[in-house]
Amino acid sequence: MNGLAIKIEWFPIAGIPEDRKDGRDVLLWAGRVILGSWCDGWRDAVGREVHGVTQWADAEGPVL
Repeated sequence: MNGLAIKIEWFPIAGIPEDRKDGRDVLLWAGRVILGSWCDGWRDAVGREVHGVTQWADAEGPVL
């Protein structure tokens, strides 16, 4: 590992902009970090429903 740290800015799920519900991947916090997207509810990368989401963050890589 190269020691590169990534700062993630988390936001309350209640305030998520509608454009983040267009099928794009976002990071979700539901007691653990989940990469998910909106499809009639939050779903993980394999399509399972995700419950208890309290925070979200844009899924972005490090700035090099």
